[in-house]
Amino acid sequence: MTRATALIIQLALVTAQRIGEVAGIAKSELSIDGDSPVWIVPGARTKNGHSNRVPLTPLAVKLIKNAIQLSNGNEHWLFPSFTDPKKRGSTLTRPQKPWSGLATRSGLIISASTI
Repeated sequence: MTRATALIIQLALVTAQRIGEVAGIAKSELSIDGDSPVWIVPGARTKNGHSNRVPLTPLAVKLIKNAIQLSNGNEHWLFPSFTDPKKRGSTLTRPQKPWSGLATRSGLIISASTI
């Protein structure tokens, strides 16, 4: 598993958001400076079509800052493609295989909506 994939999974866990939404984060969706860091997921990227305001914990901010360092200065994507920096990472938008294995081994076969 790559470091980027690990960060995607960790962010999904600490934000209770879908893997695909986390993998597709555009840096413009993030506001991590100040007293109330937040991630605004636009409705075009959510399952229900409504924008989603996700408050970010200190751990989530730390993970995002790690991902920013890993993104090698990409201006748009938090998890950019390794081959075309203008696109989000196609392999990183599909971390379901490692996620599925982790979820099965840990017993996390639930969704945030069932909690």
